[in-house]
Order: sequence, then C-alpha cells, then structure tokens
Amino acid sequence: MPLTAGGLAWSQDIENRWWASPGAYEDYWWSDQYTCDDNADTDYIFHFSLYYSQNPNGLRWTTDNPAVYSYIQGAYGGNLRGFSWSLDDSFLCVGDNGIYFFGVYGFGDFTYLTPNN
Repeated sequence: MPLTAGGLAWSQDIENRWWASPGAYEDYWWSDQYTCDDNADTDYIFHFSLYYSQNPNGLRWTTDNPAVYSYIQGAYGGNLRGFSWSLDDSFLCVGDNGIYFFGVYGFGDFTYLTPNN
C-alpha cells in the first residue's frame, strides 16, 4: 500500500544519529515499487519491532558500519523515510541505489532504529 494511500499512524523522514545505543534491529524486509514513493524504482522496506507511541520526531536510524553511514549521508542526505501503520512497529525505506551498494543484508544487518534520548 503506498504511503500516500493513508491509514498510517505516522510517516516522515527519520534523521540519522551516528552511533547511538542499540534500539531495534531489522527483523524482516520486503521490496516493491510503490510503498515508499510513487517512483517506479524498487523500494526496500525494513521492519523494526519497536513500540514507539511517542512522537516519531524522536526516532533516529543509526548504524555501526561507517561505510553504511557515509553512503546514506551522501546519497540521501542522511535521512531515510520512516512510517508505521500502528504504534507497535516502525519501517524504514531505502531506495535501490542504497541496497545496490551494500546488498539487503549489508544494510539491514548493521542498521537499527533507536529513540533519540
């Protein structure tokens, strides 16, 4: 379901915080063309089991891999699209360019969401 279709608890860019305390690691992912945007490129959607009932402005994505951090900073300005259909989980979107460089597991295994405390 495209993010523009509604029914979301929240949808916004999630800023990076270079190395923070581990929060939730990605536990599954899928890919399609239109979940994250209306472009016909392939989007990779990473699921994080992170109950977060607070304002999503307090969420940050982070990584313990300097190469992932540097690439996302350069390719996406450091922000990744985040969303949720409920308050029980969170999702991050990464375009095919980011995944092409690292592979799905090269990104997902080193990236997590954390509250910005």
